[in-house]
Amino acid sequence: MPENSFYFLVAANIGAVIMPWMLFYHQAADVDRGLKISEMKRESRGTLLGAIVSESLMIAIVIFSWRLSEMGFNTGNSLMDIADAFRSIMGPAGPFIFSIGIGVAGLLAMFVISMSMSYTISDALKWKGSFNGRVREQKGFYSIYLIEIIPAAIIILLYPNLITIVLYVMAFSSIAVSLPLMVVTRVASNPAIMGKYRISRIREISLYVILFLIVSIGVYSIVASVAA
Repeated sequence: MPENSFYFLVAANIGAVIMPWMLFYHQAADVDRGLKISEMKRESRGTLLGAIVSESLMIAIVIFSWRLSEMGFNTGNSLMDIADAFRSIMGPAGPFIFSIGIGVAGLLAMFVISMSMSYTISDALKWKGSFNGRVREQKGFYSIYLIEIIPAAIIILLYPNLITIVLYVMAFSSIAVSLPLMVVTRVASNPAIMGKYRISRIREISLYVILFLIVSIGVYSIVASVAA
């Protein structure tokens, strides 16, 4: 954990759960899949189930990591330290299983974040943007998808402490999420855009309240961490 870690980790957890790029990816992927209005309730239920499962896994990881530290199995914060802790508990298979988990998580993040970047920039530039189309017909869209991976790879090669940089990115996301959340809420509540599908006034106000709480806690946590 970094120094003055409590408030900092609060902000990082907010940014880890509500990531700005996920908003762009989810809505663009729904359009790309050709979902109909009649299928949106099922999609919402799937999103809710996914949120519950992922949150349960996050809580389990936090508790497990704390327990490892309490038992004295890990004294550092690097990937190798965590792998050694797994070896202490699970034997030689521990680091192998841990490496598979890290690899799968990294690949998933790489694909989804690159897709999000492709969808977002293509929408802004009014390019054709769909993974259902051919590469020759959508060179710009696919180029962004491939190029976006390069700076991430460079950072990984140059920056030794990956866990720290991930925590800082997640903490920043707790503030950065405010703009896309506000845009999505304004669009969803606009009758000229949504027509009869616009969200209710109560839901609109609830979303703004949640937005305010998220950003306030994020800003306060980062400021408190720095001040401490």
